[in-house]
Amino acid sequence: MIVDQEGEEEHEREFWFKPCWSKEVPWKMSFLAWRVFKRKIPSDDNLRRFGYQLASRCYCCPNPRLDNLQHIFCTGSTASQVWGYFARSLGFNIQIRGVKQLCYEWWKKKPRNRMIRFLTHKLPMVILWELWVHYNQCKYGKESPSRARIIFKVTRDMVDCIMRKWPSWDPFPPNWNYILRRADLFKCSKIVREASWCKPPKGWIKINTAVKKGSCSFMIRNSKGEFVMAGVYSGDRDMEMIMLKECLSWCKKRGLGRVQIEGEQVRVDGDEQGLRVEWLKCDRRMNCIAQWLLDKCEGQNVVYRRVSALPKGFLYILSLEGFPHFSSLPRRDFIPVDNNQNRRWDPGGR
Repeated sequence: MIVDQEGEEEHEREFWFKPCWSKEVPWKMSFLAWRVFKRKIPSDDNLRRFGYQLASRCYCCPNPRLDNLQHIFCTGSTASQVWGYFARSLGFNIQIRGVKQLCYEWWKKKPRNRMIRFLTHKLPMVILWELWVHYNQCKYGKESPSRARIIFKVTRDMVDCIMRKWPSWDPFPPNWNYILRRADLFKCSKIVREASWCKPPKGWIKINTAVKKGSCSFMIRNSKGEFVMAGVYSGDRDMEMIMLKECLSWCKKRGLGRVQIEGEQVRVDGDEQGLRVEWLKCDRRMNCIAQWLLDKCEGQNVVYRRVSALPKGFLYILSLEGFPHFSSLPRRDFIPVDNNQNRRWDPGGR
């Protein structure tokens, strides 16, 4: 049987090592989880691999057994009770056989909503950390094995993780069942915005621009949306600046003192050549006229002063510009405030 070692290493990075690292989880917890998966923990079984002969005894369980990595983090009575508590609370049915198998099945679950998914993804690293802290406190300190203490600390750490992502989350009380009840009420709203090309205000004109590989185009329309002038410039890299200067100079000669320049790039508003200039940014779809003209006449130097002189198909593209376009804004998280299910928008939502 041929084993692809590179494929196995890639599989490990994908399913065990990669999920360890998260910006909401403290680095020390992620690093410990990585060490557990790589078997780089100074447990008795690992020390024996280096030739140390010692009497092995577990310190983290009420009924001590042999001390090994799987016992500390997974199969021991204390560890299995902690994992079982959180698995049952999330509705998971997981058989505890080994750390890697446990985390693999844990991360494969598909929770009910976005916050439950967040909790599910972060819990394994936090549980591994608190199990290790508990083990050392029992072995080197004066603590006694306590499943309840581990669960409380895991819950407190998870509240800290939640507050790193959702700063408006109320941290009290640090009770796991209470957190799950609030997480069940969590909702994420999708906001869709309608957008289309808008006419400039009365007394203004609008110049739509498009740029592509040394060529640029412009389309000038008045406050009624009527065509005034259009053109394409091709040549050096600075053709866009030359085109804009000539357009503003033309506006100044015609006594048009208020100009809106709209394109995919936005600059600071100000006065240029004695004109009041506003820079607006628009989506490529709402700038389809200037884009179409640039694609049609790329590499040319031409100016159009009449609609009839424009390339064939202009009126069809112009009719499409009137249709609204829809874009999805970043989702907003809806977080419940208290047991009365009052809710508020989270300003730090993602």
